[in-house]
Amino acid sequence: MFKKKQVYVNAQKSEKKNIIALSIALTLCSSLIWYNNFQMYQDLRQARDNAIIIYNQVNESGGDNGAKHQEDVTDKGAVSHVSPNVEEREKNSLSETREVEVSAYTSRISETDSSPCISADGTNICEYNGCVVASNDYDFGTKIKIDGFGVCEVKDRMNKRYTGTGNIDIYFGKNVEKALKFGRRTLKIVVIG
Repeated sequence: MFKKKQVYVNAQKSEKKNIIALSIALTLCSSLIWYNNFQMYQDLRQARDNAIIIYNQVNESGGDNGAKHQEDVTDKGAVSHVSPNVEEREKNSLSETREVEVSAYTSRISETDSSPCISADGTNICEYNGCVVASNDYDFGTKIKIDGFGVCEVKDRMNKRYTGTGNIDIYFGKNVEKALKFGRRTLKIVVIG
């Protein structure tokens, strides 16, 4: 009889240990989920705060921080130079057409990093004479034709959370007002290669 009682007590202790271990595991999982959601909230809050700062700076400065040459800016505001051979290359290469979410960015430390003119592939995009896009899904040098912007080249990368999404970020030089006006849109693109 003593042995049965001892087995019962040991089973109760084992059950309590399992419950405690399960409680700890659930607490850790909940904490991780909360932390990830909190980080996402912080990222969104930072983006909102940056947009407010940009909006206020544009309103205070009275407007246009335009590109160096007016002819370098499309009607949408992105810097664009299309070489004469682009149409010919487009016809001769295999291309992929899709609709993707397109956003805008400028050469500001708050939007990029401590060297806002140097893209991820090492190009000085502040001096580059062409349309630049950032994408995590295409190799550097990939040419992408974007409705309203012409042919752009992938020279930069986006935040890692955009990997695999197909999103593209168009470079608007230092023209914050036009970048804000462009915002985020779904546009048709043709990946030329």
